[in-house]
Amino acid sequence: LIFKESINNMIKYSNATKCNCNFIQTRNQFILQISDNGNGFSETQIGSGNGLINIRLRAQDMNGEVLIETTPGKGTVINIHLPFPLQYN
Repeated sequence: LIFKESINNMIKYSNATKCNCNFIQTRNQFILQISDNGNGFSETQIGSGNGLINIRLRAQDMNGEVLIETTPGKGTVINIHLPFPLQYN
């Protein structure tokens, strides 16, 4: 659901022409990285939706964290770091 919500937000809001999705598994961590070349955004000016909130809550439920790098006009990179094997609260 984290991946689905991230892609949905990118398609709906970013006006991106490129998207990269990377799945990285190490000995003790799973990393999902989604980046685009779209509009970017200011996290203080996001709409009333729950997309980013839900992404963060789902990651927390799995003892993970979400790092978002975005700048208006510069695109967005979302990194979701989860412990491996996955652990749920």
